[in-house]
Amino acid sequence: FLQLFYITFNIFAIYLQYLYTIFMSKIDKIQELQEILKQDQTNFQARRQLGVMLLDFNFPEEALQHFLYLAKIFNDDSAIFYNLGITYEKLKNLNKAIENYRKAIELAPDEVDAYYNLGLVYIDKKVYETAIECFERVLDKDNNDSNAYFSIGLCYFKQGKLDGAKYYFQ
Repeated sequence: FLQLFYITFNIFAIYLQYLYTIFMSKIDKIQELQEILKQDQTNFQARRQLGVMLLDFNFPEEALQHFLYLAKIFNDDSAIFYNLGITYEKLKNLNKAIENYRKAIELAPDEVDAYYNLGLVYIDKKVYETAIECFERVLDKDNNDSNAYFSIGLCYFKQGKLDGAKYYFQ
């Protein structure tokens, strides 16, 4: 038993070291991008990459500054507005999240991720019928998207429409 515990503990320690290495490499990358922007504030690629990484590390306030800067210059780039939607969603500013997801969809109507995230925001706002419409748009583009089916089922469930929920959960 002790030998099994020792082996399990060593595997866990190796895994933690691996996670630490990944974490530190991302921290190093964030610092590198911040340094690039100190030298050249107009490096849009570095600014976009830094914004995404800050979002990944759950620093939406910091990411927001970068995406707003980019949106002023690249007002036809759907990815910037998509990332602004994510940022505002993390900041719990759901109306701004909706506004930016809608702008992303306007610029790239075939991009399903913005529809999906928009649907999730509408679930948070308890506007289930509109959320269902968003998830149906996802299914129009990808009929095999299991997350969209599940999310529609969740909307029906939250409305107390158990037959509809059951259908979409299957």
